[in-house]
Amino acid sequence: MEPVLPIREHLNQLTVLPSAARVILIEICEMVENGKKGTFFGGNEYLAQKACCHPVSVSKHLRLLKKAGLLTEYLENGNSAKRTLTPCPELVEAYTSGDLSGVSGMLTQAKQDANPTLSRGLSQAKQGANHTLVTLENTLGNTVLENPNVALSTSAHADHAPGILALEQELAQLKMELAKAQERLTKATEVYHTQQQELETVRQELSATHEQLAITQAENETWRTQLAKREKRAKRQPAPFAEQMPLLADWYPDQRAQLPAEEQQTLENFYAWAKDRHLPHVFSRNLTPRKVLALAKTFGRELLKTTLLEMENSSSFDDKKSADLTAETWLKREVQRQEQREQLAEERRYAHVNTTYTAGYNAYARRN
Repeated sequence: MEPVLPIREHLNQLTVLPSAARVILIEICEMVENGKKGTFFGGNEYLAQKACCHPVSVSKHLRLLKKAGLLTEYLENGNSAKRTLTPCPELVEAYTSGDLSGVSGMLTQAKQDANPTLSRGLSQAKQGANHTLVTLENTLGNTVLENPNVALSTSAHADHAPGILALEQELAQLKMELAKAQERLTKATEVYHTQQQELETVRQELSATHEQLAITQAENETWRTQLAKREKRAKRQPAPFAEQMPLLADWYPDQRAQLPAEEQQTLENFYAWAKDRHLPHVFSRNLTPRKVLALAKTFGRELLKTTLLEMENSSSFDDKKSADLTAETWLKREVQRQEQREQLAEERRYAHVNTTYTAGYNAYARRN
């Protein structure tokens, strides 16, 4: 059995990369080395879960790693869904031996190419340092050329030794300053990428908030329309012939007598309620007793009463409509309205929960 390579231990020392990018690189290399297929075939969603970041951020990190030449991407038949990633030989050598200097240089160069402003700053800093070095070397060379005996005379060389030592010290100090400038440039690049990720997260949260606001406005408009219809319906006057019709309890006495005692009692209670409200009597032939019992059993007594009240206030009836069919149609329509209201409320609750979860996840990703 082959020994397990210290991939995580070595690649975690790549401070030139953000923490999320290091996690992504480690996950890919470990799957290539320890997996059965010898390659990485996972998607951006899998890497986003491992690195606790957004899939868009994963794409940015992979773009940098591929640009630096650390990862090689292969698309089967040009299909991005069948993507495989493998580390380059330099990266394999780096996490095997622990020498990350070459990999760090490749990443730094890729970042400079990706950001022209930072690249220009580093180039200017290098040019200034090189100019200073050339000036120092020319000064030192001129000193030797102007005094050729100095190179041949040990005593003369000893006389000029303090000046040469001072120049060497100044040269070493300039090299240190150049290294510090490169380090500051690397940190500035990391801060820039972090700010870009935070900006992308804020944009996503703002987009989710706008979507939720649009849903809420649409729901409010629907409720206002329904309320206006109900108010308009409540102001309507009964049909002009309604007062001339007999009450509901005065219809079909022979059919009522044929019903069982329990159903007769239920029907009497319903007729008593209808009589107190003087309804409904808007049809030339009113609801039959069996139809009243069937509607109450199918749709419930409360919904039946509410629907009959709305029918009594409607001015669209005439004395030729069938009471049985019209009442059943109204009840079915009211059931559909209730289902639509419940579905709308459920969608609103789901959208609220989804927005809350997205905001919490983005906040957790920013902290990490």
